[in-house]
Amino acid sequence: MDEKNLFGTEEVPKRLWQTWKKCRKRIFHFFPQLKQVISLEEAEERLLQIFETMEFVILCFVNNFGFVFCEQFWYKIGFMKSIAREFKEQEKRRILLIISGPTCAGKDVVMRKLLKRNKDMVRLVTTNSRPKRKGERQGVDYYFVTKKEFEKLIAKGAFYEWVEYRGHYRGGQKKHVKEALDSGKDVVWRIDVRGVKNIYKKVKKEVPNSVFVFLAEELPVLEERMKKRATEDKKGIIWSKNRAKWELRQFGNYDYVVRNKQGQLKKTVEAIEQIIESERRKVKK
Repeated sequence: MDEKNLFGTEEVPKRLWQTWKKCRKRIFHFFPQLKQVISLEEAEERLLQIFETMEFVILCFVNNFGFVFCEQFWYKIGFMKSIAREFKEQEKRRILLIISGPTCAGKDVVMRKLLKRNKDMVRLVTTNSRPKRKGERQGVDYYFVTKKEFEKLIAKGAFYEWVEYRGHYRGGQKKHVKEALDSGKDVVWRIDVRGVKNIYKKVKKEVPNSVFVFLAEELPVLEERMKKRATEDKKGIIWSKNRAKWELRQFGNYDYVVRNKQGQLKKTVEAIEQIIESERRKVKK
């Protein structure tokens, strides 16, 4: 190929022509991994198109070792991830949504509403050491194990998070998180506030597409809900209120805080759905 055929004129800057020849020779010398995604002929063809149309300013310099191209070139020839590939990855990206918050924040109600509105979402089935109650199903409501079996799983490091509640253990196993995400659906996991601080970094490292949401309301509203729930006596309400005070101070351990106002369940759920979609579209650096 001569200068006239390449640029449509014989009056070609000498430096630009020399740069072209060095580029052609050194593409695979400096970037051998290109062989896995593009042939030399295709790379040359795309490079020619860039030179011919001058779609961007070529920023390069030639020295004793070779050349450096501006980043746009590598996007053009397909070495770097294209926007089309990014769109495809977003479509396949599944999100692990971890919901937590103080007592009476409405976590269960919000979670049920999320699952009802989003057919591509499942609840993480956690593990519990208490006896199975009438109507509960193994692997649907919980994975039921004995207390001894649970303690063996703890020793093996099988859990991201576990707590002891009223003499029994409950927690989320790593393998169950993976299985749920591998099903091709988003996963919602409700956990205790006490466990978040200990597992945040671990989960973020092992499940990059995870997001922690703190569901809350102001303390007087929570206290009013405790009284209306009528499941505790005065001492129990005082204990729950004091616990809620501590729980409300833990919001800094989360990625997002969502207020669950009374009578605004739909708005709360929509806010969480927006968080999920934002995380799905976040560019991975």
